[in-house]
Amino acid sequence: MYFAFLSSYTRSLSFISAAGAGSFLLGQPYSVYYSLLLFFWSVVTVEGWRVQERIFSVRWGTQGAFRVEKQRTQYVEGFAWWKKDLKMLGSVPVILLFAGVMFTLLTSIFVLEAFVAALYTGPGHQYIVSSRTTTNTGLSC
Repeated sequence: MYFAFLSSYTRSLSFISAAGAGSFLLGQPYSVYYSLLLFFWSVVTVEGWRVQERIFSVRWGTQGAFRVEKQRTQYVEGFAWWKKDLKMLGSVPVILLFAGVMFTLLTSIFVLEAFVAALYTGPGHQYIVSSRTTTNTGLSC
């Protein structure tokens, strides 16, 4: 199932990557049309995979296999709810840490891009910053 998913996902990525390259070369940056296309592509891709997954399960004879799965011998019926919740709460600091790292990284990238677009005028400027994304910021060197 894993390799079938990878194959399906790679095929679906070829369409959206071609549309992204076309949007970059021919369209405006941060295009609303490309964003809508990306949104609909993601919905169609996920739903298409769900259908394909059902087809594979019928073809391979694994449909409904979860119903015959046996219960683990280690499973205890009366496990306290607060113990499960306490274990889940242990992941909150890790999630917050990585959310902070991601926020800092993305903010740094956007700030660096803004500085490069506004201040750098040296060799290779046309390759680093697209002329369509530069704006008049009122800064002069």
